[in-house]
Amino acid sequence: LLILFLLSASSSLVDEGARGAAGSGAFDDNGSDCSSSDAKLRQRQSVICGSLVQSPTAWCGELYRNATTAERDWPNQAVYMHQLMVDLEAAEEPCLRTEVAKDVVEWLNTSQADPTLAPAFMQTWTVFQVQYYDMPRKPHVRIESPDTLGRKCWAFAYLAQMFDSAQFSTTLQSKGVNLNAFIDAYDAAVELTMPLCERVMDNCFVNATYDPSRKGTCPVKIQEFHVLGFERENLKRGFVVKYPFQH
Repeated sequence: LLILFLLSASSSLVDEGARGAAGSGAFDDNGSDCSSSDAKLRQRQSVICGSLVQSPTAWCGELYRNATTAERDWPNQAVYMHQLMVDLEAAEEPCLRTEVAKDVVEWLNTSQADPTLAPAFMQTWTVFQVQYYDMPRKPHVRIESPDTLGRKCWAFAYLAQMFDSAQFSTTLQSKGVNLNAFIDAYDAAVELTMPLCERVMDNCFVNATYDPSRKGTCPVKIQEFHVLGFERENLKRGFVVKYPFQH
């Protein structure tokens, strides 16, 4: 009887321990353990926040504090967003139903898709970065060098080439996730920004009204844009982007 009692008690302790361990994770509504997926998505979100803001906001809260080493330049911001897209697309369907995943999706579809909300991602892309390609630049806007504009255009090209919005949308919808607001804003941003790189080179980086007759009159500056700017960013990341411009 004593042996039976001890075996019964041991079994109960094992069951309780298993339940305790399970309770420590993040689970979807069917009980799948999604702790790792949740942690990855939240960290990606935190890094984006850390690259965009350095103080609390309504749309990032204090997530930026979890990513104090995030780089704050535009090429890295583009890469950080792409990394989040990759992880969302790769996530198992059950792990896209957790509260964390739902929160990240809503965050992308609302604040990060809004081109009027500064300095959220879409506003950074379509307003803040675009201002450096105005011809002429507005008063008090910094005039960037050809190589810096080349680095910015690397990020535009990276976002255009590394993301298949149709495939991404189909994959997520098959898992019950709708990111249409963000995807629509993303596609519109690509259409807006890619032509800016050709135009700034056509205008030979002159801070004056656009005049395509300047095209071809500044070969050294074009090389600075291409080699010192665009390809410098490409080198850092294994030349993942094809140079898409005619110059």
